[in-house]
Amino acid sequence: MVDGAFYERYWKQQKIGKVAGVPPQRSKEELEKIKLMIVPYVHGKGLDVGCGDGDLTSCLKTLGNVKEIFGLDISPTAILKAKKKYPQISFQVGSVTQIPFSNREFDFIIASEIIEHILDTESMFAEFNRVLKKKGELVITTVDFNLLKKIIIGLFFWEKYFYPTNPHVRFFTKNTLKEMLEKFGFKVIKYWWNGSYLGIMPKGQAVVAKKISEL
Repeated sequence: MVDGAFYERYWKQQKIGKVAGVPPQRSKEELEKIKLMIVPYVHGKGLDVGCGDGDLTSCLKTLGNVKEIFGLDISPTAILKAKKKYPQISFQVGSVTQIPFSNREFDFIIASEIIEHILDTESMFAEFNRVLKKKGELVITTVDFNLLKKIIIGLFFWEKYFYPTNPHVRFFTKNTLKEMLEKFGFKVIKYWWNGSYLGIMPKGQAVVAKKISEL
């Protein structure tokens, strides 16, 4: 589940405690980087979950292989912003644990910096499987928790990362993300670092997984 009231305050840019600030704004360079990273894996009809104000959704719409794309977010305020900025795209309020679309409707799903915000990860991955077509592709970017990062956080940044108002409620390693995907009918076909600290530690992780079976 996702706490809709929390993300309404978040998107209304109301102060939420000590850690959860205001929604981050992706630069054009960041959006182009994501687009180039995933272009071989997106085609046909797609869904951008946790779309926020629609910047990434709009960027993906420019890809030649993408015929149609929809945006989904739990926050009505975020969706109003997205509709105002990109009226040519269909945006809808909804949760990733109860996606308001039909079975096997999409060729691909983009979940960029969203899965770490979801408490009920099992329902989320089950819903990804349900709305994707067979051999459809799921593209995920999320934070990374490798051994070196865990040590640094444990020594110096524990309270920041695990403060009660931090919107990140789930933490994935390469292995645990792979395990969850496989449990819910996906096969990882590509994995890479999403940025790095001096080339020695990833900032985040990105994965493309193909739906290989129904649940």
